[in-house]
Amino acid sequence: MEGTVCLISLHFSPAYISLLIGYGRAFTLLGHHIKYVLHPSYMAFPEFKNNPLASASTTYDGDLLENCALALFTNMASKNHLYARSLRKKGCNIWYIYHEPWESFPMYRDTESFSDILKLFIAHRLSIKMLKVSDLIVLPSQCCLRTYEKGDSQYNSNYYKVPLLFDDDSCGVADQNRQYFSYIGNISKSHGFDLFMRFVKHSIQNNLGIRFLVASRSPFPQAYISEITIAGGLDQLTIKCGHPLSTDEINLCYASSICVWNVYRRSTQSGVLGKAMMFGTPVLASSVGSFGEFITDRIEGRMLEGTDPSEISAAYYDINEHFSSYTSNCRARFRSAYFYKSHLETLRNLLK
Repeated sequence: MEGTVCLISLHFSPAYISLLIGYGRAFTLLGHHIKYVLHPSYMAFPEFKNNPLASASTTYDGDLLENCALALFTNMASKNHLYARSLRKKGCNIWYIYHEPWESFPMYRDTESFSDILKLFIAHRLSIKMLKVSDLIVLPSQCCLRTYEKGDSQYNSNYYKVPLLFDDDSCGVADQNRQYFSYIGNISKSHGFDLFMRFVKHSIQNNLGIRFLVASRSPFPQAYISEITIAGGLDQLTIKCGHPLSTDEINLCYASSICVWNVYRRSTQSGVLGKAMMFGTPVLASSVGSFGEFITDRIEGRMLEGTDPSEISAAYYDINEHFSSYTSNCRARFRSAYFYKSHLETLRNLLK
């Protein structure tokens, strides 16, 4: 394939920076010129600020996307299909990473708030437009693939599973003092934030001696601040919330954690899981969605059958006691499942 590979993210979310860089590294190593076409908010981050390969975009610009042979849209955005249609008219190949194929209203009713269900519905309607104009749908997990085949495959039957691809950020991070049981990422019902905070409160009230960290772009709910203050354990909870964290800041959160929360109610894929593996950080996970594909109980972390605080604390103490074994296993899993160099042959074949 001749021409430039354009990596496009028109909806800003710092969580996708590592994914953009991972795919960029992969296509570069395969011998292709790359270009990042991004929502303007990305340009404040060091990966893209003053980067000659990165450009901000709010409306389709034919000159900016000149000589684009492949456009990889890395996440959902309201303008994706408009860019994709214009690019297809110029003979460009369109790939779309589809992170959350539509499941069902009954599923969402049990795992999401009403406002989040509404957002998912709107996102799905926009994604349908993108599915119809894409040449290839990239699905990040076997769970994604199964979910896609149950419904959304009616809009595009050309799809392939490729895990979330990352570069190895851990190489540039000095060894940290591992001290936290961490919740990292979007604060939501589907990610079990309420269950995590219930365990934080349980730990404080029972003097378990666990230190906690919450790192999220989402604002931290003030109601929990009051509960933890009343319980007398605010000093046991570190909060880094309410604004986008840089890649370096997020990486330090993973590197200073003993384990990371993945006890989600619903998940078709998890970038938090991939980043935790990158830093050799074990996870506590539920058995829903894609977790069983990437985690083996007592190898890369613990798979919980329930959410009882005693079960969570026992799993945490097991990870803490056998951390050296868990962290080695996590690094091995990262290298095989998420490291971009492990999937170059797959990408090369898809490009043919």
